[in-house]
Amino acid sequence: YDAKQLPDLVLLKIIEVGSADCGRRPIAFPTDPACHLAFIPNPSEGTLSLVNTASLEVTETVKIATKGGQEFNFSLWEDSIYGA
Repeated sequence: YDAKQLPDLVLLKIIEVGSADCGRRPIAFPTDPACHLAFIPNPSEGTLSLVNTASLEVTETVKIATKGGQEFNFSLWEDSIYGA
């Protein structure tokens, strides 16, 4: 969504990533403005999708677990991203 259009929400593009059969799906954005990535977990598949925020395309999906899980947590600290 384009936040510049608030209070109206304008959908920019639907980006298909993996599944999350849980009630919570955190999304992380690095604080470095030169890094054009969003990290989107797919806990049901045990993967993490990397989305280029400039092109709005999935650049890669990385396997991070041997099986799916219930949820994925991020912790941001001093220009770093940590997942748990």
